[in-house]
Amino acid sequence: MKQNLYQLLMMVMLMCGSLFVSSYNMTAPEDLSPQKAFLEKFYQGLDNDLLDYNLVKQNVTPKALQFLKDSYDYDCEGECLATWVFLYEAGGDTGAIQERQIEMVEANTYDVKCVYEGYEYVVRLTLVAEGNTYKIDTIKTISSQYF
Repeated sequence: MKQNLYQLLMMVMLMCGSLFVSSYNMTAPEDLSPQKAFLEKFYQGLDNDLLDYNLVKQNVTPKALQFLKDSYDYDCEGECLATWVFLYEAGGDTGAIQERQIEMVEANTYDVKCVYEGYEYVVRLTLVAEGNTYKIDTIKTISSQYF
């Protein structure tokens, strides 16, 4: 009787453990989306060089490119783009980024949350399909706050 109880208890523990492990390792469907993968890759490029205008131009539509040009409020010679709008509000004193979250809001619309020490910024990006990839079409600041 003790042996059967022990085996039953072990079987229940193993089943619960495997359920926990399999649910913990599961990836949400949006984590696998090509849109989110596109944004992850784009932001990795920005982390390396915020002023890489070629990277930005390759990944935005003409509409978004015009927005970035129009949003540049400083004196400038040549072409200048407000690339900071992907990461923080103009003039923001942020330091190093501590965390970034990319979450789907609706089809092809994502909020990108950038968290710094004492500052949080959320930008909403709308994507459009272009060939076998995506481009950023609209850029809108959702929130910018110091805490």
